[in-house]
Amino acid sequence: MEKFVLIFLFLGISHTHASEVDSFSKRHENLNNALIPLNKITNEWLKQAAKRTQNCSQENLHKAIKRKFNRFGWSKFERMVNKAKFIPKQKAPKDHVYSYFPGFGKPMTIIHFPQVMSPLLNMSGHWIGSDKFSHFFNEGYNYYQKVMGPEGSINKALAYGKWMEQTYWGLKTTGIYSYADLSANFQGFLFFKNLTQGLKPYFACKDRKWQQIRNFDWSRYIDASWDESVNCNDFRNEELSNHFRKRLSELENNLQTNLSCPLKSEICFDLREKYGDFASHILSPQCY
Repeated sequence: MEKFVLIFLFLGISHTHASEVDSFSKRHENLNNALIPLNKITNEWLKQAAKRTQNCSQENLHKAIKRKFNRFGWSKFERMVNKAKFIPKQKAPKDHVYSYFPGFGKPMTIIHFPQVMSPLLNMSGHWIGSDKFSHFFNEGYNYYQKVMGPEGSINKALAYGKWMEQTYWGLKTTGIYSYADLSANFQGFLFFKNLTQGLKPYFACKDRKWQQIRNFDWSRYIDASWDESVNCNDFRNEELSNHFRKRLSELENNLQTNLSCPLKSEICFDLREKYGDFASHILSPQCY
């Protein structure tokens, strides 16, 4: 366990995406849609990244975008979302759904530190944590590399994502295994796959330079599987699961509403249909 502590100290705990989100406590409050401002700034960053590449190298374009949005274990984009006043979001309350989780010790958890609770955003009705943007750009890129590399395959990428949730970004740190993180990873892979390929690529080579020919839109990638109140989490042990259920029960009593996960079980059928053979790698068992 000590090696995980050292890794997080090296990277800077507040800058890694081993963070969690409370998708329950404030989801019934009014929150403006963050889709339009985030689409705007994402397209600006994509254009800036493309300008740094030369000779229409696909590899260089992928790397430039990865570096622009997420680098050295921390996410510049997620950090921007968390700090920018023009992006509507809700900070996690002090008594969030994981507030009963134990602090540092054995088993280790960092969930009680405020900086590892991501704010909540409304993305056209999908309530997601800002940590999902790090998964999209960082792990999405890693998935792409594992698919396109020597002897690569989508199964290798999916296995890698599962391992990361079992270790550095999940069970070994916060104690939470997030299927919503895995969905963001997968959608990030599709994004990198379609940068210059497919029927509707984002970039085309013109005059030996990459030019963006299609606007990026987060609504193509974000769905209910990014919402941890729909795509339910697993926990490292029964103790943490009980802490979560206890706090959720208190919230239900306070808000006088049902908060059992999944909150919208009817959506699970649509998600299973959408992801097909990949559904079992992306969706929580509670969605079946």
